Amino acid sequence: MKYGELKYCEKCSSDKLELVKYPIKDGRVFFRYQCKQCGYVETNNVKGTSIPSGLEIPFFDKELRDLYIERVQERSRQFDARQAEQREQFFEELKEYYNSTEWHEKRNQRLKWNKILNNGFCERCNKYMAEHVHHKNYKILNGLEHPFDLEALCSKCHKMLHPHMDNDGAF
Repeated sequence: MKYGELKYCEKCSSDKLELVKYPIKDGRVFFRYQCKQCGYVETNNVKGTSIPSGLEIPFFDKELRDLYIERVQERSRQFDARQAEQREQFFEELKEYYNSTEWHEKRNQRLKWNKILNNGFCERCNKYMAEHVHHKNYKILNGLEHPFDLEALCSKCHKMLHPHMDNDGAF
């Protein structure tokens, strides 16, 4: 990258960028842009040969960069918390569905089809009798899933797919 090329911060789109000296652990100093609005330091180095001679270049603002890192870490924690909350809600709804009459009827129907189509054997290993009905994906639930999105599995194969479940297939 050459001096003057970078126009906007890639994190906050600010045009308040300043060329700074950025030291690394081995003692070398690189030239980079730092956003004076959010604190982000660009990872691309500016070629020293493209910088006009006599230009006073300050060292990067460590406090501003550390504030940026703190904000990123806080957003990451908030994102993780939202993901955990959504996951918990999903499993609560899934547990409720698995206790419904609708699921039990669909499960029994799929096991009956498996007896006709596969003599009741597991659709994965074909060694043991199928006892569980497994969702291949969880995009559509609550009775709207297609029968071919379900597969009849033995306990061993189902446990391999869901090691967190107990022997009865419960969470």
